[in-house]
Amino acid sequence: MKPNLAVFLNFDSPNKADYLIVESKWGIPYHAQTYIRENIDAPETENLLTFLHKAYGRSTFDKRSEEFKNGRSYYSRIKGRGTECYNFTDEQILFIIKFSRSKKAIEMLREMFPEERETQKLNGICHRVKELQAVWGLEYLGQAEVYEEVEEIEDYGGHYIPPRTDETIISKINRSCPNANWSKWKLDSFQKKCIKVLKGNLGLMKFCVTINSFKNPKEKQLFETEFIRSCYNKPDMINDDINMCMMLAEEYVRSIQVKEIMNLLDARLRACLEGDDKQGNQIALAEQHKAKSSEYDKCNANIKAITKMLNDTHAKRVEADTKFNDSIARFINACCDAQKRQDLLNQKKAYEQNVLKPEIEKIEQTEQTIGEIHGISIEEVLGFKHEIRE
Repeated sequence: MKPNLAVFLNFDSPNKADYLIVESKWGIPYHAQTYIRENIDAPETENLLTFLHKAYGRSTFDKRSEEFKNGRSYYSRIKGRGTECYNFTDEQILFIIKFSRSKKAIEMLREMFPEERETQKLNGICHRVKELQAVWGLEYLGQAEVYEEVEEIEDYGGHYIPPRTDETIISKINRSCPNANWSKWKLDSFQKKCIKVLKGNLGLMKFCVTINSFKNPKEKQLFETEFIRSCYNKPDMINDDINMCMMLAEEYVRSIQVKEIMNLLDARLRACLEGDDKQGNQIALAEQHKAKSSEYDKCNANIKAITKMLNDTHAKRVEADTKFNDSIARFINACCDAQKRQDLLNQKKAYEQNVLKPEIEKIEQTEQTIGEIHGISIEEVLGFKHEIRE
């Protein structure tokens, strides 16, 4: 029997995977597992049958029943080894359930734990993933199924679909720039900000209109990939920078289009040279090829110019931000120094009020001392004492 997913999500436990596997494997419900875990070293465990009666909440079974045998096996395992399953989080368990049919267990683990390099350790956890898959009756069906993170970029009408989830954004970033190697499970604050900004940029009307101007799905994918590659790690870009990123992506697509036409002209020109076509056709094809070659060179020159412009503007912005942060740091240090001086002055006043003045008042109350310092006020004595201390 498959567990209810809604009940699973509302069930409060630090290790839900273990509870799910044990319920499927031993038929022991959640409340019984919890009781056994919490009272594993209690004195009542000496009478295991009575202990399991309390755990199950009923006493209708004896030592020959399946409930007792399964409960005894589970008790022995917990007593000897603790938990039976790796501590997957709710998010990781849902990820395993979601992609079990389209991804192998080891592939899912590598995505969840990208920093883990020891294959032997992952193989150990992989066994637990397969046990968790068995709870829902899931198995790997092969890569014929499309991963949900890599959404189609077109709807049935051929229009671009902006990504709606962070998982899709991360997948597109890793596809556009393989060295990024971002993982949903290991995102810092900067990466989260980049994902939020990129999701907004991919939903801009100008971006959607521009990408929909390309009719070939491969061209749309290239435009999106180059746009993401140029701006995914720059969340501070202004509108002009975003427009330049779109121009850069357009130039990449145009260069590919021109290159395909050049290849076609090459093939036709070769056919003319090898066949009996007239000289006029050869000249016309050669001129067209020359024009497209010039256009291709122009596209490459534009790509270099726009890339340099983007890098320069971003470098200037980073430098300006650095100078601003330095000035803020100096201002904060100055404020701290001023506050420190004020604190020292306050300490001085407190010392005079709480230490020096009470001592002087005691001296003033002594008759002999009053006669010796007759005519001297407390404030004068206080200043005199303070000068001596300095």
